[in-house]
Amino acid sequence: MLRVKVPSVATTSSLLLRRPLSSTANNKSVDVLRHYDVNVHKVPRLPVPTVEQTMTRYLETMRPILSDADYEKTVKQTNEFIKSDVANKLQEHVLKVAKGEGYPYHYFEEAWDDMY
Repeated sequence: MLRVKVPSVATTSSLLLRRPLSSTANNKSVDVLRHYDVNVHKVPRLPVPTVEQTMTRYLETMRPILSDADYEKTVKQTNEFIKSDVANKLQEHVLKVAKGEGYPYHYFEEAWDDMY
């Protein structure tokens, strides 16, 4: 019988706390945070999906949890939303944020930061 010793949570977390916030490569210490601050601006920005793409993904997500009648109602409401001025204004705002320099670095980052 094979026995594997699994470290306890206390052991694992204490190991993580002792781990330095740097790595060693070719005997050079690399400061992770310093490289993050420099390279975060070099990461390509995420593409902004169209309203149609977003609503298609929304419907794909909702399909398994809705009854047929509720799904058909949701499809109808989604199609109305796609054609609405609200959808166009929201998309324009997202595109404006995505083209900006500095924070937020991605079109969803500010909303994400507000939520969490």
